Amino acid sequence: LASSLPGALEFLSVRRSAGGGGAVRIAVLNGPAGAGKSTIGRLIEAAGAVRIPRLTNRLARTGEVHGKDYRFITTEAFEALQREGKVLAPKATYGSYRGFLKEDFIRLTRDGRVAYYTEGESSLTALREIMGELPLDPGEVLHIFLLPPSFQHLSDRLLKQEGAGHFDRKEFELRLAEGLEYLRKSEV
Repeated sequence: LASSLPGALEFLSVRRSAGGGGAVRIAVLNGPAGAGKSTIGRLIEAAGAVRIPRLTNRLARTGEVHGKDYRFITTEAFEALQREGKVLAPKATYGSYRGFLKEDFIRLTRDGRVAYYTEGESSLTALREIMGELPLDPGEVLHIFLLPPSFQHLSDRLLKQEGAGHFDRKEFELRLAEGLEYLRKSEV
């Protein structure tokens, strides 16, 4: 994986010829929980991209950093930002609110840096909303869909995350079922 990533990262920095031709400004890493979005994201960050942190009202997990991994806010603050039209792609997932602070997208794309975010099942819905709110050409957005190589690999990754206290058994089962559905849909 790591040996094939430099070519993909180089692709992020060059001008694209399809879909309008602009340089990639936003990369979307999409896939089920446990597919490797965070792993790929860290490699992209090491090459200079900036993660767009998601807003959430859930508690931080061990090792997560406010403002980098997520913006941890109260339910009341999330709802207020949403009423003010400052939240892009809001949704409820695994019992928590999630969304993006519109200003983060505006600032990062204005600064000319390549930004990325990770997304699960509703990535295309979120992407459509984001693109409707920002001055982005379709050619400036790179959508990368990740799938684990097997159900066993997915299960092992999720068990490791559960063991680290990232979520409980019930959420493990929900995430595993979501991942299985992704794998089923990907079969040719």
